[in-house]
Amino acid sequence: MCTVLILYGYGEYQGHTSQLHKISFEIVKISEKDGDCDDQNSDSCAEIIIEYPVFSIPENRNIEDKINNYIKNEMLVSIFSEDKINSFDELVHNYFDEYRQFKTDDPASYQEWFIERSGTVKFFNDDFISLTFSEYSYLGGAHPNSYTVFTVLDLNSGNKVTLEDIFITSYKPILDEIAEKEFRKLKELGEDESLDEAGFWFDGNRFSINENFALSNEGLTFYYNNYEITAYAYGSTELIIPLAKISQLIKDGGILTEFMKQ
Repeated sequence: MCTVLILYGYGEYQGHTSQLHKISFEIVKISEKDGDCDDQNSDSCAEIIIEYPVFSIPENRNIEDKINNYIKNEMLVSIFSEDKINSFDELVHNYFDEYRQFKTDDPASYQEWFIERSGTVKFFNDDFISLTFSEYSYLGGAHPNSYTVFTVLDLNSGNKVTLEDIFITSYKPILDEIAEKEFRKLKELGEDESLDEAGFWFDGNRFSINENFALSNEGLTFYYNNYEITAYAYGSTELIIPLAKISQLIKDGGILTEFMKQ
């Protein structure tokens, strides 16, 4: 099976800090089909689409390699098992093998499989890159499945950024309180309205941020996937907290220090 690669070029990006880094990226797209996919009335088709960025950082090839390897590993997560996948050809091959085996085991079944897996650049500057990894799939069952994971990578080290890297010690109770106000505003809940009675699942009926976050010029964004805090029918939740509302929590010398001066 031949994998199709399509590259889209992007220009250089001038960061917000005083130092200029020449950062650019290309989008790689892999798209394959198997079965009766050309027949619009057919339900016997399997399709996989994978799309992700590849960064170029000429001033620091070590960081470039570290970031691109991180992205590649996220995109190569196995679909059907916990086995390590070493290449996109292997990932695609395994997917269609599973589909063909399904059709062999149940030839009378007319079922369309699809997976759309993507890594996208949400934001970047001279200090960090915010990425979104998401998947939308249907492999049988009552409904399609989806997930979204945010990741922030430090451009000075190539490491994944945690909330502890951004905020002062003992930040969480204050951040939870600020985030809960934004959450209640987003969900149109009263100040004293029970989260549990409103259909949300938080331990002890107390709002809490998670570790699924991104940074951008919009602010600090948390993402709650389907089933994480409420029923599937209510969908996912993307909660944006303006940085101005949490400026007192930002650690001096952290990756947001220069960004907040803009």
